[in-house]
Formats: sequence, structure tokens, C-alpha cells
Amino acid sequence: MNWSALPLILFSAVSLTAQRRQREWECPYADPKLTAMEAEEVAWAACELPLAAADRNGQIADLRRALRTWRQDDSPTGRIAHGHLLRALAQRDAVLSPEELTVPDDPALRAVATMLLLELPDDGPLFFAFRQRQATEVEWEVLGGALALRRHVPFAAELFTAWQPCLRLEVVRSSNQRSTEVRSVALPRPEPGRMPPLRVGWARDDRGILAPEFGWPGSTSVACLTERDSGRARLRWLAYLAGEPDPRTFVAGFDTILLERDQADYRGRLARARERSEKCVERIAMVFRERHWIPPTRKAPALTVEVLDLRSPDARNASPLPAIEGITVTMPPPVASPTKTER
Repeated sequence: MNWSALPLILFSAVSLTAQRRQREWECPYADPKLTAMEAEEVAWAACELPLAAADRNGQIADLRRALRTWRQDDSPTGRIAHGHLLRALAQRDAVLSPEELTVPDDPALRAVATMLLLELPDDGPLFFAFRQRQATEVEWEVLGGALALRRHVPFAAELFTAWQPCLRLEVVRSSNQRSTEVRSVALPRPEPGRMPPLRVGWARDDRGILAPEFGWPGSTSVACLTERDSGRARLRWLAYLAGEPDPRTFVAGFDTILLERDQADYRGRLARARERSEKCVERIAMVFRERHWIPPTRKAPALTVEVLDLRSPDARNASPLPAIEGITVTMPPPVASPTKTER
């Protein structure tokens, strides 16, 4: 075999795959119209609308007229058309009314509407939408991050009031063994050749602030936050509001691990991590008091400590962690062994 030709063969295979994928999602309409009666054509019209057009205001007006029609259609195809209209408006930095941004309980539609919500100059609708979302929804973190970046005072005060700082120590066999943090929920893809797929993704900046990003074509996945993730998000916002230079490092200080081989240092590691975290909590409270976001008499909230022992049952039984007053050690639930089925 001529190994020198291998890179060319691989490049050709990748190119053919990309071309095949491009043809798979090729627009079936010669000139799709936003005023069409079919959801498929409207979705394609929103996708094919040129971004470099001189009459951007006219495009936005046409998209908003179509949006008024298709936001009432709750069918699967209607929702996809609705999503692409919102996406086209987001690409043009359109400012919509809160009514236009009211969408069904659909992950992709919520994501696009959230991006448009961030374009509003007034913080009030953002704060209202943030309060309406659940802490397990990714839009909750996106809106909270935007409010932190805007230094919205009512948001900062409410965030501090509800803050319950927690230090988490995990006892693990190796540094690669950590507890699961994020789940992914895959959204169904539309039938190839009919509807353009709507891809919604999420990305963090250098400060750890989460924001939506969009690409096309491709599949769609939406993150679902856990209780631990939402706690980290609150801590990240507090760190940014307090002017911490590196919010990501600040948050990481409240999560520490203890390797199984270092178990003899359990008490010392926990004491040092606790002291460091309590100083961080006090620093946040001091800055909030100085900026008059909280009353001058408001004290820093008490730090709680969680210890999760992720070692094997045999290791835990052979070498249990020493008891420390006020510290409860939790363990992952046992995994049920599969039962044999009769054939």
C-alpha cells in the first residue's frame, strides 16, 4: 500500500461526508417566502435570508410579521418555523417585546428566546424571566449570568440573601474519579430534506459565564443542570459581582478532592479547605456591604461542609474516615446487580 497517499484518501473521505451532509440539508425551495402557508417553506426562508442585506430593518419587520403568525402554531413543524424565525431575528440583534419572546415549553425555542431576551436594554424583563425559570434549567444560568454582568442590584441582593455557601470534599481513588455534574438531553432531529435543523449550544467564556451560541446545520443538545451546578453558578456570579479576578478559580476553591492514598491528611486537608472557603465567603460579604447591596449589619452566611466518600465499599470498610463533629460523610447509593432473566 502507498502510505504517502493516506492523507489524501482521508481528506477525500471527509470532503465527501461533508458534501453528503450539505446535500442532505439543501433547501428544496428555489425562492422560499416568509409569507408562505407551509411551515417548512417559512423555516427555509428564515434560514436563507441574507445577513449582509442593506435593508436589515426591513428584514426584521418581515420576520416579526411572520413571527406573529407562527408563534401561534404549536405543531412540531410550526415550532421549528417559530424557532428559525427567532433565530434569524437574533442574528440581526433585533429587540423584541416580552410578548414576542413568550414561547412554548420547548428547549430549543426557550434557548433562542433567551438569546433575544439578552438584547433588551432594560434589566427588568431579564430579572422577571430569571425568577420564572427553575434552577435546573440552563436558561436560568444564562439569565443569571447576564444579570451578574450587568451588575443588577436587586439580583445581587437577592442572590446574597439566598446564598448557602457549601464546601464539598470528595474522597476518591484517583483524580479522574469525580461525581457526575451535567446531563445532556438530545432533541429529536427533523426529517432530512424537509426542515432545516435548529442547533442550539452553550458555551462559557473565560469567566465561566454561560451564554447561548448557535450553529447550523447539526443536531441539538441542551444541558440540564443539577443542584450542584446551580450552586456553583450562584457562587460564580457572586465572585464576579465582588470583583474577583478569576471567578472560575474562586469557585474551584469550594470543591476539593482527597486521594485515597492521602487519607492520613483527611483532617488537615478539610481544615485548610474550610478556613480558605470561610475567608472567601467573608470577602464576598465585605464587598457587598461596601457597595451597599446588602445592609451594613448583614453578616456572612455560615459555611456548610459536605464530604462524599467515593471509594469502593471494601476500601471504606477497611479504612473508614475518622469522625469529625458536625461533618456528615455521605456515600453513593449501591448499584443494584443485574438479575438474570429466564429464557
